Amino acid sequence: MQKPVSVEQWSDIESQGWQSLIVGNGGSIAVHPQFNYASLLTEAIRISPNGINIRRLFDALDTTDFEYVLAKLRSAGEVLKGLDLTVPEVGQYQAEVKEALVRAVHSVHPNYADVEDQLRLVGAFLRRFRKAAVLNYDVLVYWAMLLVNDQIRLSIKDGFTPSKVDQALRFWDDWPNLLNSYNNVAKPTLVVYPHGALMLESERLGGTAKIVSDGSISASDSRSKLLTTITANWEDKDVVPLFVSEGDSNQKSAAINRNHYLSVVNRHVLRTFGPNVVIYGWSIGKQDAHIASQVFRARNSPSVQNVAVSVRTIGLSSEQISEHCLTIDELLHRFNSSISVRYFDADSAGAWCHD
Repeated sequence: MQKPVSVEQWSDIESQGWQSLIVGNGGSIAVHPQFNYASLLTEAIRISPNGINIRRLFDALDTTDFEYVLAKLRSAGEVLKGLDLTVPEVGQYQAEVKEALVRAVHSVHPNYADVEDQLRLVGAFLRRFRKAAVLNYDVLVYWAMLLVNDQIRLSIKDGFTPSKVDQALRFWDDWPNLLNSYNNVAKPTLVVYPHGALMLESERLGGTAKIVSDGSISASDSRSKLLTTITANWEDKDVVPLFVSEGDSNQKSAAINRNHYLSVVNRHVLRTFGPNVVIYGWSIGKQDAHIASQVFRARNSPSVQNVAVSVRTIGLSSEQISEHCLTIDELLHRFNSSISVRYFDADSAGAWCHD
């Protein structure tokens, strides 16, 4: 019989000098159970009146990646236009995929008002760290960031700043400077999206811009209307969203390699997450091996030395909890055998969205 693993409370370990945070899908589900669904593509196909066509298209391209499919359709349309050819089915498919994606996002994503209280706690938790990687495509952390920054401007940054060319919000490649003190913020938090996010758009030449709400309305209204603003941009402005929500590790890596922002985050920023990392709501599954290999590889400088992993304990026996923790141990030690791992209760006070 295996020895039970000690699962601590967040308050027992919160002062141990954790520099970086990685948040997985469990973080979104903890904020709102509406995120507990199997697949965005499956949901899009289920609720779309054109679900059969969409499934056929994704199968033909052998992908589950919306960004990839929409980019292919946009490119096809541009080629046809350049050749003065008309194939209406291309535009039709593009409209159907976008409409299905909009329907699916509004189906699975909670409204701002439903999660505002939890977001305040999420924002306070984020401020404990210098860097945070959000593996989910939703806008929960972005909402939390806006709430924190309403109180102290630029306490949390994601590196998207106005372009000198057209004022569009684009990622600043000199990202280490984002960690420097600014005005009265001594230690700002840098948030990155290794898999993209709903509010990010993939530009034609490989760039990435961020969609924001109308600046002429109040901050509260801006947050409330953000999802509508995002999906309206998809439909009305020929925007291709940048997020990788599904697929195996190789498929996700291919999507990352197609985009400059995702490549910088995965190949450079994640490699600096050591030495002390907290994981919340991330199972480190094989579908995310590309993320784990960047963060935990032994040759990083600084390399990761200590990891604290959140564990759900409700409804599980001590044997089930221990088995899960031992699996995490094995996964992490494949990348770096010297990592010290400890565990904390995901629902304990002060952890993520729990007061």
